[in-house]
Amino acid sequence: MGVPLSRALGVAAGLSLVLALASLVLPSAPGYDPWSWLIWGRELASLDLSTSEGPAWKPLPVMVTAVLAPLGEGIAPAAWLTVARAGAILAVLVAFGLARRLAGGSIAAGLVAAGGIVLIPGWIEHAALGNAEGLLTALVLLGLAGLIEGRLRTALALIGVAALIRVEVWPFLTVLGAAVWWRERQVRPWLVAGALGVLALWFVPEWLASGDPLRSADRARVPNPGAPALATRPTLATLAEAARAPHPAALVGFVLLALAASVRWHSRPRARDTFLAALAGVAWMLLVAGMSELGFSGEARYLVPGAALVVVAGTAGLFLVASAARERIGWPPSLALAGAVATALALAAFDRADTIGEQTARAAHGAALAGDLDRAIERAGGSARLRRCGPPHVGHYRGPLLAWALGVHKADVDFSPSRPGVAFRSRLTPASRVEPFAAPARWRIRTARWEIAGSCRRTATHPPSELGYPNP
Repeated sequence: MGVPLSRALGVAAGLSLVLALASLVLPSAPGYDPWSWLIWGRELASLDLSTSEGPAWKPLPVMVTAVLAPLGEGIAPAAWLTVARAGAILAVLVAFGLARRLAGGSIAAGLVAAGGIVLIPGWIEHAALGNAEGLLTALVLLGLAGLIEGRLRTALALIGVAALIRVEVWPFLTVLGAAVWWRERQVRPWLVAGALGVLALWFVPEWLASGDPLRSADRARVPNPGAPALATRPTLATLAEAARAPHPAALVGFVLLALAASVRWHSRPRARDTFLAALAGVAWMLLVAGMSELGFSGEARYLVPGAALVVVAGTAGLFLVASAARERIGWPPSLALAGAVATALALAAFDRADTIGEQTARAAHGAALAGDLDRAIERAGGSARLRRCGPPHVGHYRGPLLAWALGVHKADVDFSPSRPGVAFRSRLTPASRVEPFAAPARWRIRTARWEIAGSCRRTATHPPSELGYPNP
């Protein structure tokens, strides 16, 4: 970055927030994990936390959603989406600044790195759904920027915050903490307090809210269909996902960095920083691959921060090596290099266009599903009336959405029918079948994307036609 970290961060954060707010004009709704964080934030704010069901616990997102909970159920989801999307946008801007700085001021390197971040598989969908990958990547890249500027404490603080999102950060936090411990004895009590705080925020809420401090670790060993953990060789499957994440130009730059390291070229300050960033990215990917061998899912989204580090370092390395080659042999010309890299990036974007289109379609469907659920519940007489009818059940991966809309714990939503009870039927994706199975019901409400079917006796004070119930 051409300006001090604090000043650049302020400008980038402000721009990211404005763009994130503007993105809300598009159809928007959180995804599975963010709905769970919103539920837990609401429950934490009301001192009624229950984490016995749902995804793995994430301290930072839940603390943020707890702060947002007083905004109300109509605003809190949009507020969290703003935070998550601002984090994703900030990561792209920081990647631009880092790659530009590491490449010796090359704007082309910054642009290619920023584009490469956007092209990481799933990046757009994660940002659209409010997943934490963008925010996590921003914190990791900002931590790297702090290290490059020699701000060890700043880097430690940023990585410490990132450690409240994913446990893969912990080894890197430990290394940084050890470096600060060795150099600055006066801050050792703060280091101990910080380490204990990270552990407490991960395990104590789970212990109090579910009775099992290790529930999240057990939940993380339940992979989704198609996850690398289900492959015959989970490590190889995860590494194959990792190899597909960075764009080709970044991979070429990464290889050139490795070759240059063999002739001690990395002794130059910028080259050394770039090489260490690349090593950190590879270490992250190897860590995720090793964890998949132990039963953790190893999904592509867990690789995102490592892929971002490789994209930034590989892109900067490509321009650095090309610059060194021009000094010695006069080739390749700057314009030719920029054109070749831009072409490679455009081809990568074209190759992934269909996938990006599918991601945006899924996000739009999720937003429509969430909006239509509110209308369906209102037509059925409201959440309080439906809760009195009996236990709700819904199709898989829609439990947190329904629990949020009904104002109940995630554990109160089931996936099998019961009598009395209420079925909330919909399609998970536009192409999937309607779930759950249509059991006999006394009444049904239908909207564009939902059918609510109840087996309880009607107790409504409204006329049957107003509620959509069939006349007796």
